[in-house]
Amino acid sequence: PAGEAGAVSFGFGAPPGGAEARAACGTNSKIINSSTTVAPIVARKPVVAAKSYVCEASEALKFYMCDVKAVESFAKGARGVDEDGFEPEFTHQVFREDESIFGYAGLSMSMYVCKRSLKALLKIDYEDKIESAMNPADPVREQLGEWYEEHMYADEGRFKAEADMSTPCAGGTLISASEKDGVVTKLTAYELWTNAEVRAWHDAMEALAVFYIEAFSKIVDDDPRWTLLVATRHHADGSWETAGYTTVYRYYAYPDSERARLSQIVVLPPYQRQGLGAQLLEAVRKLAIDRSMRDLTIEDPTDQLQRLRDVLDVKACLTTPDLWTKVQQAAVKAAHATTEDERRNALMCTAEIYTIAASKLKICKKQMRRVWEALLFIFAKRSNAPENSPVADTFKELIIRRLKAMYVSNSDKDAGTKRIYAIGANDFVMTKARGKGGEAPQMEDPEEGQPDVTEVLGELFGECVGNLAFLHVQCKNILAAA
Repeated sequence: PAGEAGAVSFGFGAPPGGAEARAACGTNSKIINSSTTVAPIVARKPVVAAKSYVCEASEALKFYMCDVKAVESFAKGARGVDEDGFEPEFTHQVFREDESIFGYAGLSMSMYVCKRSLKALLKIDYEDKIESAMNPADPVREQLGEWYEEHMYADEGRFKAEADMSTPCAGGTLISASEKDGVVTKLTAYELWTNAEVRAWHDAMEALAVFYIEAFSKIVDDDPRWTLLVATRHHADGSWETAGYTTVYRYYAYPDSERARLSQIVVLPPYQRQGLGAQLLEAVRKLAIDRSMRDLTIEDPTDQLQRLRDVLDVKACLTTPDLWTKVQQAAVKAAHATTEDERRNALMCTAEIYTIAASKLKICKKQMRRVWEALLFIFAKRSNAPENSPVADTFKELIIRRLKAMYVSNSDKDAGTKRIYAIGANDFVMTKARGKGGEAPQMEDPEEGQPDVTEVLGELFGECVGNLAFLHVQCKNILAAA
C-alpha cells in the first residue's frame, strides 16, 4: 500500500499466522492475509547510460573563421569570431578510415581559422578520455598537426601574434576583379616555386582542402610548372579574407605548346553559392588564353564541378559567333539530309570546330564533345524541332556512341581493332588490324553480378539528357541576348 515500507510479495504457500508469522516475516514485513506478505525493501541503483568513447569526426570537429586582430576570446559568437561555424565533409584522410574518433566522451574540437592566412588555433574539450597503454585514445591533435604542421597553434597568445596577414602576398598577377554589394573579389595568380611566402599560404589552404576534397593529396609546390590562383575578398574598410583557391599544372603538348590542367579547386564554405567557383574557372581559362596554352583540362572533376564547367563552356560558345554559326549550319544540313550517314556526318563535331573551341576558349577535345551536344540540343529547342524525327534519332545515336567510347572497358575497345587468323588446324595469330579478313575476337560475357553494359548506357543516357535540359534552362538568357 502507498506509504507502507516494503513491497508486496505474492507466494504460492501461506506463511504461518500470528506472532509466529510476524517473527518469520521480520519486523519490516506485515501480514496482509493468509497468503500475501510485504517483503523487505530492496534498494535499486538508478540506471546510468554508458558513456560512448567513439564519435563521428565530422560531428566533433568544427571550423570558425575569425578576425585575429579583433578577437577578444576564442568562443562561438565572440567578437571577431563567426557565430556560424562549418563542419568538414571528409575526415577519413586525417582520422580513421571510417571517419570515427576513438577514446573520448563528449569530444569537441574547435578550429579557429584566421580569415586571411588560414592558419588555425585548435581548442579541444571532452568529458572523459581513455587512459590506456594497451588501447589509447586517438592522438587527434597530432593527427591534425600532420596536415597543418607549423600552421596550427595551441597557444592563443602566439596565434594572435603570428597568424595574421596584413595584405595578400606580393608578387602575383591580377587575373580578374569584380565588385558586388561593396565587396571586391580579386583573382590573383602566383608561381609557387618562386615565392616562399606564397607556399606557406598555400600550405594552410591545403590543410583545409583535405576536409573538402575526397581524394586529396598535397602537390609538390617547388615544381616550376605549378600556378596558384587565389580568390580574395576586399571590403571598403580595408579588411580582406581568403575565400578560395585553385591550382593549375602546365604540361607539355606536342609539338611545341603547353596544356593547363586544373588540379584542385576549393571555395571555403562561408563563401560558397556566391559565384566564386565560376569566377575561379573563368580565371583559369583567362590564364590559359593569356599564356597561349593549347587548351584546358580538369583532373577528375566531381559531378558538381563538371556541371558548372558545362554551363560556363556552353555560355562561352553561345557568345562566340564562329561556333554558334557552326551549330546552325550543322542543324540545317542534317535537316536536309536524305540518308542516315549524311545526317550523322552533318551533326558530328568536326576538326575545325575543335580547333576554334581550343584556340578561342581553351576547351579541350573531350569536353567539346559534351558542349557540342548541348549546343545542338539548345538550337533544336530554340527552333521548336520535333523530338521524334530522323535527325533526333541520329542525335541520340551520337550521344550513345560518345558514352560507349567513354565507359566501355579498354579490352572491349581493343577487341574491335583486332583480327584472328587461323594457321593450320590448331594454331592462330591475332594482329591489330581492321577489315573483313579473319575473325573478330569474342569477349567473355560479364561475370555474374556485374552490370550489363546496355543497362549502364541507358542510365548514362538518361543522365545526359537531364543535363542537356538543365543547360538549356541555364542558357536561356544568353539565347535571348543573342
